[in-house]
Amino acid sequence: MEDETRHNYKLTLRYDGTNFRGWQAQPNERTVQETVEEALWRTFGETFRVYASGRTDSGVHALGQVANFYSAKKIAPEELLDRLNALLPDDVQALDVELVAPDFHARYCAVQKTYRYTILRRKKPRCNRRTDVCYYGGPLDIEKMRRAASFLVGTHDFSSFGTNPRHPVVHKVKTLSKLDIEEEDDYICITVQGSGFLYKMVRSIVGTLLWVGTGRIAPEDMEDILGACDRTMAGPVAPASGLCLVRVAYMEGRFDIGTGKRGKCSRKAF
Repeated sequence: MEDETRHNYKLTLRYDGTNFRGWQAQPNERTVQETVEEALWRTFGETFRVYASGRTDSGVHALGQVANFYSAKKIAPEELLDRLNALLPDDVQALDVELVAPDFHARYCAVQKTYRYTILRRKKPRCNRRTDVCYYGGPLDIEKMRRAASFLVGTHDFSSFGTNPRHPVVHKVKTLSKLDIEEEDDYICITVQGSGFLYKMVRSIVGTLLWVGTGRIAPEDMEDILGACDRTMAGPVAPASGLCLVRVAYMEGRFDIGTGKRGKCSRKAF
């Protein structure tokens, strides 16, 4: 646990990931973490480590990324929000700042995350190209995709949809509470909600659903792919441009200052 004499700030951030090499700071790369930490350094005059709810990949967007950091200095949340947005670039925005209890951690205290993957059914983007969608021009059978998605809702070993060659998968069992597919005009929105996700799991699920939509595999094959626990059985990783972290949920009131509802967070990996 962090030093309780320091102030714990919770940030809610929105960003366009197109021109970032993901969240996590990397040498000689433009990242969201480094960008936010630089704005905080210019505000507080000290360096920080900012902890996010999860490390979005290169090109992935966020409407509600949550992060936190500690400082000995106290600045009113409203004032800090204004200062940050004056310093952050156009593709990052601070939506909210809160002072929270010392044991709040953006990653370990999260209880649910919601992602949205957006497909625009066009072969080529128009001159006013959207950078937050995946362009797909071929025919897709949405009803078959919905049937395939139903096999993934619930608690399962999702090894077939996780890919991280640098680190072995430890926590393979995850729970998906929602996997909805909606159509509106030329847009297909796939909403995935769960307690945690493997590396590139959502994009791997989308890539496999596209296989179903094109008729390459049957909806019922999704159950066999899931049960195989073998990444080579599933479809490709869908492009990062269509993925957005929409919301991160926490137990209400648990980490608010002065509530006395501050229990410890689980250190399991998301």
